[in-house]
This record gives sequence, C-alpha cells and structure tokens, in this order.
Amino acid sequence: MKRILLAYALFSLLACQNRNTREGSSAAGNPEEEAKFEIHKEFHNFGTLQDGEIVSYSFWFKNSGEAPLLVTGTDTDCGCIQVSVPEKMTMPGDSAYVEVVYNSAGDVGKVLKTVTVFGNTEKKKVQFHIVANVKNKWIEFNN
Repeated sequence: MKRILLAYALFSLLACQNRNTREGSSAAGNPEEEAKFEIHKEFHNFGTLQDGEIVSYSFWFKNSGEAPLLVTGTDTDCGCIQVSVPEKMTMPGDSAYVEVVYNSAGDVGKVLKTVTVFGNTEKKKVQFHIVANVKNKWIEFNN
C-alpha cells in the first residue's frame, strides 16, 4: 500500500511539474509577448544604374511587439547583395535599419532582388525587395 501511495505521489508530482513547464512555454509563446517586425516600406527602386554601380538603401523597421527583437540571420537571392543588420536587440517600441548594398556588376536590364531577414518574431521572417534597370554599355553597343 505504501508503494502504491508513493508511486501515486511521485506520478502526481511529475504531472504537475510537466504541466507547469508547458504552461510556462506557452506563456512565452503568447503572441502579445513576442517581438514583431513593423515595416512601412518593403520595396525600393534604384531607378536606372550603370553596370558596376554600387548603391545602398536602408530599410526601416520597428519592433511593435512586447519582447526584444533579435535579427537571427539573413538570406539573399544573389552574391551581388550585402546586408547589414543590427547587432543588438531592438527593444519594444524602438526602431532600427537593415542596410542593403547592391553591386550591379554583371546584371543587365530590369532586375528584382530579394533580401530575407529572420528574427525571433511571430512571423519568423520578413522580406525586402530592390529593383533597378541596369544599363550595360557593351550590350547596348553591340545590339
């Protein structure tokens, strides 16, 4: 009988501990307590560029969530783009920039490039896009 009561007490203790752990993790996953990217402009048009021209643009974002926002990584669709992101957390209510540097060397015509920024936010990622019309004197000359 003592063994049964001891086993029951141990089982109840483990069940309560497991429930508390899950409740704690769901509270941390509460959308009201998460960081949120707030973006006002996701496209930037550089206009007409000459082949080899290097240009940059800083995309503004705000953390409109309730937790600090940490940029955890970036991805681009070509090696012609370099991305600089905040190294520190962006606190709730604060804003920061994602700087995109585009090297048009080797491109020609209308181009669309995408930068993906990952963070500890509810949507996990946001995307920024740049467009340009790249002129190449050698290709235009030979046409």
